[in-house]
Amino acid sequence: MTEYTELATLQGQEDGVLSLGFSARGKYIAATGYAGVCIWEVAQQQRVSVPAPPAVITDKHIYTRSVWLHFEHTGLHVLVLGSKRGDISLWRWKRAFVYSCRSKHSPDVTEVLSMDVYRRSVHHEERGRVAVSTADGRITLWSVCPSADKLRQIFSVQLEPAFFPKTIKFDVSAHAIVAFAETGGTMARYHCDTGKHMGHRHDGPEVMASVAIDAAKSVFAAYTGSTYEFSSLRRQMHIATIDSETPDIYYPMSMAFAEGGELLLVGTDKAHALLYDVEHGRIRQSFGYPKGGLVQQVAACSTKDCHLVAFAGSSIRRSADVIIYVKARSRKILHWAFTVAILCLALHNLANLTVCSALY
Repeated sequence: MTEYTELATLQGQEDGVLSLGFSARGKYIAATGYAGVCIWEVAQQQRVSVPAPPAVITDKHIYTRSVWLHFEHTGLHVLVLGSKRGDISLWRWKRAFVYSCRSKHSPDVTEVLSMDVYRRSVHHEERGRVAVSTADGRITLWSVCPSADKLRQIFSVQLEPAFFPKTIKFDVSAHAIVAFAETGGTMARYHCDTGKHMGHRHDGPEVMASVAIDAAKSVFAAYTGSTYEFSSLRRQMHIATIDSETPDIYYPMSMAFAEGGELLLVGTDKAHALLYDVEHGRIRQSFGYPKGGLVQQVAACSTKDCHLVAFAGSSIRRSADVIIYVKARSRKILHWAFTVAILCLALHNLANLTVCSALY
């Protein structure tokens, strides 16, 4: 079975990484941390220019979470940043990444816990949607206009006092936002347009330190500190359990589904990242981290040509390289996709010929 091979070691992040993510089609990768934000162009393996951080870093400029948007009509890439103070900021591409705008749902200081986008690639004449959960127990939905120079709050919902929304995810096919409580096994759903409460579930793992979603299969994975628990996103149905390595430090480890949900990439506190085969529940590949220590943050992305996985160090006051591995997509899959495209084109041409024949 083909393994991933190392593609790049990206340097520049000078402190522990708090979030890591690929942009649409794997063009860029961003790492946020205590020392600021670094963005690299993946194909060129080069760091790109970003707004300079202030001389004194405050909670306003420590970005705990980040997500990407790509407006297909204009080709505009936008990095959405959530800060330790609760700010939501937009950086857009204009021959370099530049600051665009900032907003907050509340004047109070409250850390951004989690962010997700409705669609990473935004269709023509649509607006980007960004869901945010914060430490004050709120979930907020923001709208991003196609020029990425305005943020508009659509709604902000206060959750029950005992509900700490550690993770928030979109369930696009159900047009819902799902909030996952850090403890207690509770999940709550809210309508994407109105914020109306759509129901609760209480059958999740007792601890959900981090959560990843496979939207295509409607499955979520939750890290409990000792296991990875797989459950249905829509129904009260547990699917599988995979035992994790015994952690030395009970920090939440990031997870990301890869290769269409076939694999799960996870961080560890043992100087490596692990790639699990979801169906068989075993480790497919281990990726060592040369700098050692915590490797909490991971990311995965598939393009038309390859699969990409990335991970970065999270140890405080230590430079944190971002490591990217790559695997070519199966020729069988590519051949199948090409065949489908040819058949669709042939059917389209046949339909046109039929119409022309009818006219004449």
